[in-house]
Amino acid sequence: GAEGAAGGPPGGPAGVTPPATSLTTALMSLAEASLAAPLPAGWCLEPVGASTVRYRNKWAGTVLVNEHPLDGFYREKARALVQDAAARPAAKEGGLDGAAKQ
Repeated sequence: GAEGAAGGPPGGPAGVTPPATSLTTALMSLAEASLAAPLPAGWCLEPVGASTVRYRNKWAGTVLVNEHPLDGFYREKARALVQDAAARPAAKEGGLDGAAKQ
């Protein structure tokens, strides 16, 4: 799948947060995975127009407009990456990229 080993972010095992210097890389990898994510079982895509799509869960009857069923999952993963990076001492000292203050 799009995730790393044991459900962790792409490029790393679960519970291992990428260093602050790789936050952008981790977020880009996550974004790429979200764009390539297949529909979960039971979901189908219904194009409505040039700029609108509907995702319908044929079992539950849930309908999402212009939001892939896994968007929330990937948003939470991104939020966790940013929070973890912000919590590291290097990130607090030099910004999220971990660069030293001048």
